[in-house]
Amino acid sequence: MRRKDKLNYPHQTDSDFFGFTSDWHIGNKHANENYILDYLDLLKERGVKQIFHGGDLFEGYRIYRSQLNDLLPDCFGIKEQIKYFNKLIPGQKDLNMKLISGNHLIKNHKGKNVVEELCYKRKDIDYLGKYDGLVELKDGVTMEIIHPSRGSPYRGLFEFGEYLNLFSTNPDILGVGHKHISNCHLYNDIACYHLGTFLNEPNRKNNKVSPDIGAWIVELDIDNGEILSNKSDWISYE
Repeated sequence: MRRKDKLNYPHQTDSDFFGFTSDWHIGNKHANENYILDYLDLLKERGVKQIFHGGDLFEGYRIYRSQLNDLLPDCFGIKEQIKYFNKLIPGQKDLNMKLISGNHLIKNHKGKNVVEELCYKRKDIDYLGKYDGLVELKDGVTMEIIHPSRGSPYRGLFEFGEYLNLFSTNPDILGVGHKHISNCHLYNDIACYHLGTFLNEPNRKNNKVSPDIGAWIVELDIDNGEILSNKSDWISYE
C-alpha cells in the first residue's frame, strides 16, 4: 500500500523549527492570498527556514462539477495556476517548502501530477509524495504528512488512530491535510496535527464545520532522537 512512488524514503532534513500548513487552494477566488503572504513573512521574521505542506497547494481544474465558478479569471487551467502561483509567490531564497500532492492536484486521481511539475521547475520546493510523505527530521525524529481524500488510502478515515493503524511504523509526528480544520494533541505519544487551510468556503453545502483559516509554526527541542519539548503556535487569521 505504501511507497509506490519512485522516491527515497524517508526524505532527509535536519529541521526542528518549521511551518506546518495545508490546503492553500491558490487559484480559487476564495483563497486568502494576503493571509498566505503574511504567514510566509511571519516565518521569515521568526527565522524559520523550512515549511511542510499537506497538499492542495493549488485549486486544480475540473475536479468537481461547479469548480469553474470558483476559479479566478487567470486560473482556468493547471498551467495558468502554476503561472499565477509563481507570480504570487516567486522563488524563496531563505525558505524551502516540502509538500505532498492532494486530490485537487491530481486530475481524476490519476495521470499528470502538477506538484511534480512545479517542483521540477522550482529549486525552493521539494516533492514528498502522492497523498503521503515521510520525513526524517533532526536526530532521526520522523514525521508523516497525509492528505486523506478521495484517491488516498486514508479516504473515509477521521480519527488520528485510524490513520496510524495503517502505518507499519508509527511516526513521531503526524500532519493531516484536507480536513480544513486545526487542532493538535498527543495520541499514544505521537504529536498529531490537523493543518488548517487558507480557503474560505462560503458556497459549500451542508458544511457543518467552518474552516480554520491559518497555519502552524512548530518549534521542537530534540535530543538524541527524542522530542524533549514541542512549542506549537497556531497562527489564526479568523
